[in-house]
Amino acid sequence: MKSLRFAPAAALAVASILGFAFASPALADPPPLHGHSPIQPHRNPDGSLGRSPQFLALSQNWAGYEIANFQSGQKYTSARASWIVAPITFGSTLSQGSDEYAATWVGIGGFCTDANCGGIDPTLIQLGTQSEVAPDGTATYSAWYEALPQAPVTIPLAIHAGDQVTASLQCAGLCNGQKQAWFLTMTNLSTNQSWSHPVAYNSSLLSVEWIEEAPVMGGVLPLANFNVATVAGASANGGLPVLSFLDNGIVMIDPWGQAVLVSEPDGNNNFAACYGFEAFVPCP
Repeated sequence: MKSLRFAPAAALAVASILGFAFASPALADPPPLHGHSPIQPHRNPDGSLGRSPQFLALSQNWAGYEIANFQSGQKYTSARASWIVAPITFGSTLSQGSDEYAATWVGIGGFCTDANCGGIDPTLIQLGTQSEVAPDGTATYSAWYEALPQAPVTIPLAIHAGDQVTASLQCAGLCNGQKQAWFLTMTNLSTNQSWSHPVAYNSSLLSVEWIEEAPVMGGVLPLANFNVATVAGASANGGLPVLSFLDNGIVMIDPWGQAVLVSEPDGNNNFAACYGFEAFVPCP
């Protein structure tokens, strides 16, 4: 497979073929804090969920894998994953010089509430790593957690490109009521640093996700070129759920003309997300 960067014009051409239209957004310099969002799906003219040529869910801000209650019949009270913090560079974009961002996270909630994405779950509790790169190539890396609609909170762990990180969240209290108690943990295996924190939050428990995201601040922010991000051991409710490429995969075309594809998961729920590969061919 050719691994060409998906230029903005090419991404917009594919989006046009699929029936989506983008205006060229005007973006002011974003403030230092930037948040995360439930899925922002592409919509077909009838309002249903847009899909890629491989029939994967098509989003403006998420790429990765999800499992929803309407698919499995389960509610989700814990999730875990490991990943390598991918080095980032400033990529080709329509953002006219803004900084670019990328986030990798594990979370519960925030996905569609039905197969046609007629509704979107507004609850989302998540934690992960985030990367930011300026037009001059200066890159910074950090860790965070967020329980919507609250603002993101910085996790006091040093994060560097190439670090191996493990993150998990678990509902530790009575999870069927209105007083859920969550316990979040993150370990940087490369530096032997760990962090944990209790969070009071009422989640719908309707989905679980392992995501590469374009963060938001008044809209979807331009996506940094992370090349390939690898996620390992995506687990939920204490085990390895069966992830299906067709049923659970999500691909992205963001409003800035950038694309993210995903590989098929292996038997250990390891998968890759690839920045800017052409024509929606799954990444290796």
